[in-house]
Amino acid sequence: MTASSTVIVNPITTHTATVVWIHGLGTSSASWSSFVEQLSEQFPHVKWILPNAPSIPVTFQGGQRTTAWFDIRELGLKLTINEDRDGILDSLAKINQIIKDEVDRGIPSNRIAVGGFSQGGVLSLLTALTSEYKLAAIFGCSGWIPIADTLKNLLSGANKETPIQMYHGDADYDILLEVEQNSFDFIKQLGYNVQLKVFPGMNHSFSPEEALDISSILEKNLGAI
Repeated sequence: MTASSTVIVNPITTHTATVVWIHGLGTSSASWSSFVEQLSEQFPHVKWILPNAPSIPVTFQGGQRTTAWFDIRELGLKLTINEDRDGILDSLAKINQIIKDEVDRGIPSNRIAVGGFSQGGVLSLLTALTSEYKLAAIFGCSGWIPIADTLKNLLSGANKETPIQMYHGDADYDILLEVEQNSFDFIKQLGYNVQLKVFPGMNHSFSPEEALDISSILEKNLGAI
């Protein structure tokens, strides 16, 4: 994989499904190359789309520029206060456009899954709540739900039955488990099919157990046809 605005990993066999995978703050699609290459072999019919975030000033890092889908102004329990609403919505629109483009190419929306880590997990969860398309599965790894008040006017309900899987470590001091739990409760109360798995001792990272679980869910919901 090489860095670009969007990295595409084409299917090995006939293209019948797509996964959109979204990286987190300060990284790029390249950081997920091993994960995607492994699953690409397991799911040869799947096309992988890995968008790359732009480089922007990030407030909590003193305004230093880094790859980010939106600005983060504070961490901890203040994470969801003074949020970058415009940045979040702009990036969300980009993900929804990727989904639309795949549907326009002939891939049914229920053969498209979306997942990501940290800020990528945020966009995945927001996609679940706002997309007009019924998707195959959603994965939110160490993410959270921002702009809750704004979301109330954007909910579509198309993915209420779609499996939404959230993952978090109880030793994550970047995105606190309490923030994740509040986000899970928010989604659950809206009537969505959401589950949360908490990993003891895991910090703000991605675990082999998550990869195995994602593989299992993809096999069930995005297997070969």
